[in-house]
Amino acid sequence: VHVEVGDHGALCAAPEMAAHPRVDCLVFALSAYAGALAGFLDPAAIESPGEFENPIIAQAKTAIAIAAHASGKTCTHNPFRDTDPQAAGRHAQNARGRFGFSRMTAHELAHIEPVVDAMRPDAAQIRQAGEGLLAAQAADWLPIRRDGQFHDRPSYRFWWILLSRAHAAGAPLPDDVRQAFFATDTDPKTRTSP
Repeated sequence: VHVEVGDHGALCAAPEMAAHPRVDCLVFALSAYAGALAGFLDPAAIESPGEFENPIIAQAKTAIAIAAHASGKTCTHNPFRDTDPQAAGRHAQNARGRFGFSRMTAHELAHIEPVVDAMRPDAAQIRQAGEGLLAAQAADWLPIRRDGQFHDRPSYRFWWILLSRAHAAGAPLPDDVRQAFFATDTDPKTRTSP
């Protein structure tokens, strides 16, 4: 079940709904949510980039993402209403990078590729995560120092999730990373963390 969060009641119940075993996804319904505020929002709050800056809307996005992630569920961002595909990609990048959304609804076919690309980790993140995990593996998963910073299991877990997402989304991985962690993988969803 995909549950639409489009008013205050649904927002308050988001953690309970996300925890339900039959719920797969929480979907933010921005227009419905803004409508539930009975006209007390500036109209710019329901358009990009205003929706990422308005504190009431930002709080709702944050609450939905936290509820979904806390229960291991997907959170889907509201669609981008403009027709520009590249702007849709930037919108999706904001949804992922600033609020932790893992999907975004698209109204137009031309929006799909820019949205999918924006939801993938970028090449620099992939490279950093891959290099970090290779260094951790070489240290037999003990704590390591990289680039003047200390890293241990929480960093390794973060890097692993990032690489798993990238792999599942078909993003190119460095050869040494693919060989070390995904060489025998036939289905990225069945891999376990290092």
